[in-house]
Amino acid sequence: MDVNVTEKTVSYADIILISPYDIQTITELHITQQFNEHAKLHLTAIVKEESTDSCIDTATSQDNICVQQNLPDGQVRTLFQGLLSQLQIRAIHGIYYIELEALSYTWNMDIKRRRRSFQNQNLLYADLVESVIAPYTRADVIDHASGTTQLEHMVLQYEETDWQFLKRMASHFGAVLLAEPTATAPKFWFGLPEGRAGIPLSHIHYRIGKNLSAHSLTTAKGLGEDVNENDFISYTIETAQYFRLGDRIVLDGVEQVVGQSRATLREGIWSYEYVMMNEQGIRQLPIYNERIAGAVLSGTIIGINKDKVRLHLHVDAEQERDEASWFPYSIVYAAEGNSGWHCMPELRDNVKLYFPSRYEKEAVVINSLSTREISFEPEDPRFKYMGIASGKEMKLSDEEFMLSAHGGGIFIKLHDEKGIDLHSKSNLSLLTDNNIGLASKRKLDIRAEEAIYLLCGTSSILLDGQSDLLASSVQLEGSEQASTVTNDDEVEERDKKMAVRHEENIAPNEQSKEKDPAWFLNAVQLGLDVVGVIPIIGNTPKMMDSTTSMDRGKGAKEALTLAAAFPVAGPMIKGAQFVMQATAIIPQAMKKATKEEDYGMLSHNFQVASKYADEGDWINAARSVAGTIGLRMETTGSRHVLTDDSENKSNAIERRVSNIKNDMGNARFR
Repeated sequence: MDVNVTEKTVSYADIILISPYDIQTITELHITQQFNEHAKLHLTAIVKEESTDSCIDTATSQDNICVQQNLPDGQVRTLFQGLLSQLQIRAIHGIYYIELEALSYTWNMDIKRRRRSFQNQNLLYADLVESVIAPYTRADVIDHASGTTQLEHMVLQYEETDWQFLKRMASHFGAVLLAEPTATAPKFWFGLPEGRAGIPLSHIHYRIGKNLSAHSLTTAKGLGEDVNENDFISYTIETAQYFRLGDRIVLDGVEQVVGQSRATLREGIWSYEYVMMNEQGIRQLPIYNERIAGAVLSGTIIGINKDKVRLHLHVDAEQERDEASWFPYSIVYAAEGNSGWHCMPELRDNVKLYFPSRYEKEAVVINSLSTREISFEPEDPRFKYMGIASGKEMKLSDEEFMLSAHGGGIFIKLHDEKGIDLHSKSNLSLLTDNNIGLASKRKLDIRAEEAIYLLCGTSSILLDGQSDLLASSVQLEGSEQASTVTNDDEVEERDKKMAVRHEENIAPNEQSKEKDPAWFLNAVQLGLDVVGVIPIIGNTPKMMDSTTSMDRGKGAKEALTLAAAFPVAGPMIKGAQFVMQATAIIPQAMKKATKEEDYGMLSHNFQVASKYADEGDWINAARSVAGTIGLRMETTGSRHVLTDDSENKSNAIERRVSNIKNDMGNARFR
């Protein structure tokens, strides 16, 4: 584009200064502009003596200083609008001078240092810039650098003004900021402005130079693959022509970009000095905030995934959980493979975010600082403690090691002097595929408030206010000590008396049937017969002999289950599990039986058993039906074989139960 560049001298008379101060004569005026800096005005002028005090007293940082130029066509061009930053009065030989400095309105963005984070990795740089300038009235930006680029990692503004922070963001693209010098609000370019293009200049004085250090730094940073040393050649010219930064000037056939300007009023003449550069050479090296290195920010955990956490940093007023960045959590110890100490913090825990370098993306979370109360006060610094939100704790001291849960209601304590203590408010189970050994050189103390059950194979011991023993052979040692004998004759006489007593207690028919298994079958049959008279079950299942298989249908299975709950039928069944299996039938059966008023003792037993069954006490329910459970006895009385199914069921069962009770009264243990 061909632009008329005819020069016309601009004099003092063409410059207009607008300010709150009573200025008589301008002696010196400079306006400078350059990339990444605020436009700056420096003024020296003569004021009246009586105005000096008011200049000092009334000056504020919001005082507007404006410089304009009258154009030949009658229009007015604004050269500068800015805010007062410095002011002083000097008196020299009775003449009073005011010296002031003003900065463009972008200076408002360069006053307050801030701490805040931008954690949304999908956030566009353009949106970040807009969010930064949003609090400033009528602020505006033209972005020629970022396009649609996303942050890709968390960005931290740390002890930086908004202007410093945006300069650093622009450097991510090798771009610069350019303040608008004539606006009355913070307005700037993010990146090099387009400017006017193709403005020719000829027959003009200039200086030329080459900035080799800038080229060396650019290539050293890995940013100089597409630049060479000639891209860092610059021209300095002086002219009365007005150009804006970003304008493209054609000088000696080479297009250059106006990168700096300095307007000066000297000896009544207004002139400009410009520095023009190759556009490739206007490249900002990456700017880093060195204050970030070593910085630590506190935050609250709002998300956990494997070994990473999301944070709401306390420097931010709010933080959307789904937009928060994932930070690695520094564990106490880690090694190759699967070894190490993995101990992640809990949600809402307070932690520290540590920045080991100037790069925000290297941030790591350290030091989980819980505000929850712990179950003890560690007065001794040698105490070691670990706890989680659900109440599980580990404590180590010089004397003991303790693991606890459920608020201390469940714990294992290992004490140097007191030994090992296991405590549980609920069940305590010891399970192993091999052996468990309990041994004591002094005493083994096992206590329970309600019951103790010991089961091994077909043998068992049940202690719950009554003592039941079940085994193929039970040996009892009397607590009354035998009288002392002094000679062989007395020993022989005592043995004879014991033998006679033994023979008297054994029924004749019992001696011949001691090994007969029919007695056990009869006991089971008794249980089946009892089931048979309960209306909800029906006909009595039959057991012909020990070699005949039973019908495994529903009725037989339930009958056998109930039979197993009777005292003499228990040995036929392994363990106490049949009592539990009977739960499907006993409640209904016993409740139904209580309605039969003519069943005599059977009805009474079932009434008692029904009460236990309602309470879920199956062992005492079974005891109420036939006396006791788990006892394997060989009685000295007669065995009452039950074979008659034609007699009245109620009377027969009542009689059979009575017979067995009588047999049990004459029981002896083997």
